[in-house]
Amino acid sequence: MLEWDFSMLLFIRYHSFKFCSCSQLVQAGVVPALRDFGNVHLPSTHMVFYASYMPPRSLASVNSQNVHDLHKAPDSVSFCADFYHLQKSLQSKSDEKLSFLLAMSKSADPQSVDNCLRQQGAASLNMNIASTKVYWPHFSGEHVPLSMDQLALVVYRVVFAP
Repeated sequence: MLEWDFSMLLFIRYHSFKFCSCSQLVQAGVVPALRDFGNVHLPSTHMVFYASYMPPRSLASVNSQNVHDLHKAPDSVSFCADFYHLQKSLQSKSDEKLSFLLAMSKSADPQSVDNCLRQQGAASLNMNIASTKVYWPHFSGEHVPLSMDQLALVVYRVVFAP
């Protein structure tokens, strides 16, 4: 029979708390965002992730062809170029106008992404607070938040000029 001492109980309690709190914080906005996208998206709607880890597509009822992972772009300029090429490639295969939702960590400087997308041909990120969805809490180690306000995953609608 094992004998438990106070330090072992403290060790288990600490690591259990750490596991539970981190699993509720790190990338916590991705699954609800995918779930919502799966419930309401149209076949012509695509969701693009940036400044967040690869979304677990298996946890949501989403057509995996409509979810795109561009989180590996090293900066907003590279991301915008990749996103623009993705949009052009998908649009060339479709007869209808496609719509895009951009899910990104709030700490990833959405203004620089907006400026960059404008240069690539997008009308802009729709920054209207009524048309965005915020999932809180969400921690991304790729863009560490500087304040509690930045601890969120924000979904923007991106409108490309015709």
